Amino acid sequence: MEDFDKIDEQMQRALDIVENAADITDEQLAELDADKELLQDCRDLHSVKMMAQKQASAIDVDKEYKAFEQRHQPRRKHKMSIWWGIAAAAAAVFIGFIFLQKEQIIDDEQPLMVYEADAELSPITITSKRTGKVAQTITEKQQEYTPAIEDMEIEDVLTVDVPKGGSYTVNLPDGSRVYLYADSRLVFPTRFAGSERAVQLEGEAYFKVAADSDHPFIVNTPTMQTMVLGTEFNVRAYGNAADNVTLITGSVMVNSRQHHAKLNPGEQASINDKGGLNIAQVDIEPYTSWRDGFFYFDNVKLQDIMRAIGRNFNLSVEFRDTSLLDYKIHFVADRTSGIETVINTLNRMKKIHVQQEGSKIVVY
Repeated sequence: MEDFDKIDEQMQRALDIVENAADITDEQLAELDADKELLQDCRDLHSVKMMAQKQASAIDVDKEYKAFEQRHQPRRKHKMSIWWGIAAAAAAVFIGFIFLQKEQIIDDEQPLMVYEADAELSPITITSKRTGKVAQTITEKQQEYTPAIEDMEIEDVLTVDVPKGGSYTVNLPDGSRVYLYADSRLVFPTRFAGSERAVQLEGEAYFKVAADSDHPFIVNTPTMQTMVLGTEFNVRAYGNAADNVTLITGSVMVNSRQHHAKLNPGEQASINDKGGLNIAQVDIEPYTSWRDGFFYFDNVKLQDIMRAIGRNFNLSVEFRDTSLLDYKIHFVADRTSGIETVINTLNRMKKIHVQQEGSKIVVY
């Protein structure tokens, strides 16, 4: 009798899930994924319901399905054997039914745009402060630029603007190397004069600084200043709560308007609500990965991942299922492989549904 009770209880759970598929939660989906027998029961039940729906013109589907439930209340063991023998071909149908029901609810939600792309992909430009004119225009991605300072008779300040959808590498006059991410701006002189080497950054960049103990290298952003002698570090400065400095090797001194802190490798400094600095140990893999042309996110909110993807490809990002905004996932993909490949990689995870609609990425 104990075995019969367990079977009765499981079949009732399956009936409840199928009847309330529109309200299924992520936790329930995880439970189904872990309990293969329960999932199979649900598939079988849904298969019967779907077959009934195909004949909707001839029968009352709701009436017949309720009658089916009455006939197959799990009271006897010999009736249970029927469930295990029903065709397994309904596997994808049941999960599809769940997401179809969820989409019907999602359609009633107000979509949330979390990232706005530019109307068109702009070229990378290098502007001379001395002349006020664009000194060079680059349309291809992953280009490198080394100022021809030997041809410049007068010292100048250059501005490199990398638009959304672009990336660029700049070799500075002192031999330092800067990897610029999409939607970023770097301002630097054609010659470093004086006691320090100072540049200005808006956006995100990975720095490999040439060693020079007599001339500190300084990165100025709207909220922070980072000073080094020679090391590798990443600076994010898009002007929001995610702005930070992450140290890869060596050491850096980070200054905010109110505080300063010295970082060790693997530490990250970020601005808090009071203008101070929060220091935390982080995984450096995401920062070295983007430098090398990859997306790498480990237990990161989906909205942050999708913003990075939108910025990389200059595509707006819209969430039609806003319950997924803070859903955390592990995701790795080649940034240079194209948006179609990235979307396919996301969808293969079977946790979310993403598709491109023109110049917009939609998350369901």
